[in-house]
Amino acid sequence: MASLAALANPEADSHRLAVLLRNTVRSHFRKTGCRHYSIEVDVDDYTVLNACTQAGFEVMDFKRTYFTNRLNRESSYTKLNAGVRAYRAEDREAVLNLADQVLFDTRYTRDRYLDGSHSQVLYRKWFEKLIDDYPHAANVLVCERGGEVVACGAIGEKDLSALGINRKIRSGSIYASTKSGQGAYGPVLYRLTSEALETHGLVETTVSLNSTVATRVVEGVRPNKSLTHCCLRLFLADAS
Repeated sequence: MASLAALANPEADSHRLAVLLRNTVRSHFRKTGCRHYSIEVDVDDYTVLNACTQAGFEVMDFKRTYFTNRLNRESSYTKLNAGVRAYRAEDREAVLNLADQVLFDTRYTRDRYLDGSHSQVLYRKWFEKLIDDYPHAANVLVCERGGEVVACGAIGEKDLSALGINRKIRSGSIYASTKSGQGAYGPVLYRLTSEALETHGLVETTVSLNSTVATRVVEGVRPNKSLTHCCLRLFLADAS
């Protein structure tokens, strides 16, 4: 699998850009054998979006990334923190079991060219990495009810030094729960955001717009600025 990026003047010819995109992936395919190409395009970038569809890319998802440096202090989630606590080493198996039980409906699970079981493993590994990075480069919270871990939320860290910005922000969050953990997402996200602002001052969260619950909760927890991207994929059966 490979990721592709495209930047174009809004007045550029989308047909010519489509030819360039197609030739680029064909050339890469011949050199590497890679067949699966993904690209994320700003939802308002019609030039690149049109070029991608002309080149054979298919829409897999719409994602929105929220950025904030403050909380909604009037949120009801401030009063619903019972059972939400910091992750402990003995929670590891329970958290990974959550990752195995939850069906993550994403661009990967919807992609007919990908093995669905492998897509599920992706999210388990995501949890594993954040757990392994805790508490130094990640924060992990669980919700416990009746002595059982019923939900877990975790968020990582993004270093912006490669962009010439000497700071780190909280980024790359993931959440899973059982049916018994219903209603825990808001309180967990609120506390993750609160602690992220205390340690990093800025937090970003990306959700699929297919997940209306996640979108509603994120927008209720805090004031946000946001960017929306269209996620597309091209699969090459051959180089023709």
